[in-house]
Amino acid sequence: MRQLLISICCAVLLCLPSYADSMTGGGGTGTGGEVMPVANFSAPGTAIFGMNFVDATAGAIAITIPTAVSNSGHIVEVKKIDTTNHVISFIMSGGQTVDTVSAANFSLTQSLQELSIISSGANFFVK
Repeated sequence: MRQLLISICCAVLLCLPSYADSMTGGGGTGTGGEVMPVANFSAPGTAIFGMNFVDATAGAIAITIPTAVSNSGHIVEVKKIDTTNHVISFIMSGGQTVDTVSAANFSLTQSLQELSIISSGANFFVK
């Protein structure tokens, strides 16, 4: 009975897609983790949907956040990677907000701070 149960369990597991397959679109060659687009900034620029590393060592930097409109579910992550107190400020498209707050009211000011926001299709919300 135990042998039969083990055989059935193994057969079911062989039919299920692996975790690596789900993270790589079915190829099965992934490391089990999601690969995210990455951008690096040391001067003003426009963030990408994905991870944005910002080095404000040389001074304050303004990062423009892409539009939330028609981008529901897209995530923008911004990480301050320097150890200074230089400010990273944000510019939003067309008056869009983060948690109903204007971009003028938030910034990254401390070493290694980060912001992770997700689009609702109209505005952003802290993730």
